[in-house]
Amino acid sequence: MMKSIKETEKKILQCELLFQQQQKLSQSILTSSSLMDILDRRYEL
Repeated sequence: MMKSIKETEKKILQCELLFQQQQKLSQSILTSSSLMDILDRRYEL
């Protein structure tokens, strides 16, 4: 029983790590796209 609990905890930890990485990725993509927006607007003026 204890072993399966440990295994489950490991999997949950891995999932959380993956989730955090994806969030960081999406955040950086968001900031880069907004940066591009700002640059685009500047050039329009």
